[in-house]
Amino acid sequence: MRKHNLRFWRIAVPLAMLTITVWLTLGLAYPLPAESPLLLWLTRLDPLLLAAVWSGQGLPDWWWQPLILIGVTVAFGRVFCGWVCPVGGFLNTLAELMPSGISKKHYLRQAACGSLKQIRWYWLAAVLALLAAGSSLPLLLTPFHLISQSIFEFWQHRLPWLILLPVAFAVLLFPRFWCVYICPTGLVLAGLSHWRKRLIITNKCSQCQACRHVCPMDAADPAGKKIIQDCILCLRCHEICPTAAVTWLSDSQVASGAGTATQSAYYPSRRIVIKAAMTAAGAYALSPALMTTAHAALLRPPGALAGAQFALACSRCGRCMKACPSQCLQPLPLAAGFTNYLSPVVIPRKARCELCMLCQEVCPTGAIARISEEQAAIGTAVLDNRRCLAWTEGKLCLVCREQCPRQAVEIDEHKRPAINDDLCVGCGACENSCPLDEAAVIVVPPGRKA
Repeated sequence: MRKHNLRFWRIAVPLAMLTITVWLTLGLAYPLPAESPLLLWLTRLDPLLLAAVWSGQGLPDWWWQPLILIGVTVAFGRVFCGWVCPVGGFLNTLAELMPSGISKKHYLRQAACGSLKQIRWYWLAAVLALLAAGSSLPLLLTPFHLISQSIFEFWQHRLPWLILLPVAFAVLLFPRFWCVYICPTGLVLAGLSHWRKRLIITNKCSQCQACRHVCPMDAADPAGKKIIQDCILCLRCHEICPTAAVTWLSDSQVASGAGTATQSAYYPSRRIVIKAAMTAAGAYALSPALMTTAHAALLRPPGALAGAQFALACSRCGRCMKACPSQCLQPLPLAAGFTNYLSPVVIPRKARCELCMLCQEVCPTGAIARISEEQAAIGTAVLDNRRCLAWTEGKLCLVCREQCPRQAVEIDEHKRPAINDDLCVGCGACENSCPLDEAAVIVVPPGRKA
């Protein structure tokens, strides 16, 4: 009965966290619901988000939140990955639905992943180097950003291609391949899990390999009589062990040092440390080339960091675009450059910015700073007198003036419009409302003239 109940919670809790994350993300719309800050709070548990924000903008006021997850991980291991992570919940549910022959390809797991246990640390070193260089692009692979971006793609009726990668690895290799070898957050938590002293394999082990066959993370090592740092505390090994060799230590046992010889004993060799350091140095040296942008003059959301700094700080989670009531925010295609890919840009011809400031409320990285409506400076409207109907044909067309929420469109004695740059914030209402096929008034980024 106890095992049955544990299996129920092992399925129900991760699925509930996935459902909550999806529900919170779908709820990002005007007006923001009262529970929307919970998504931001959950996202800020990720230590990598703190590393990205700190390297680019300084220490944020929520710096203490990732320390909660770090403390839990050091004490108990990768609990977050097994019970809280929405991507983990998705993969866990997928594994329960897959036929056993697909979800338990242990021979293929061992053949394909033998050397990756070391290579993954080089990958983590490269990710940390990019974050240290000021780029938040690697955050797109972290759990809450990955789920948010995938939901936004689906909501926009596009293929959520990124979430298909964990699914493909789960089907072809094993359910939690993404968590073990690719997820940057998971790798950080795996490194922190070296110090946990709870679940161990004792000398009662009969080498039946049952624990290894049920472990979704390939963390059980009966030959070495240890549970390595990838353990997510699903306790499948504890349930199935016929000799009760897999044991959970009490606080008193941990204090006395019980099980010290049988828990995770893996520490990277000097060669691995040197290679990881070289990888990080190489990634840091190449980061300027990766972060070069040829399309810096773009209309960004109100409060966006200046110039190329926005593209570096943006994690491409898609939350600002999901929350935008007018849908004037759209993701940039790859043609706009790798650095700008999937980052939000204002397209006035599609819709005007309502200056609701919701984008800054949902941004997890601070790429969109909190400002007032009066401080908004998306760009400046520029009127082409050679195209304007009021100027070229003398028609009484003042739609741009009627639509401007800041009264930045003024008229002269001949009823012809002109833009007051001191009042214009670049919301795009004038460009959006212009009746011409090619608008006579366009919004250009701050400091630039058409």
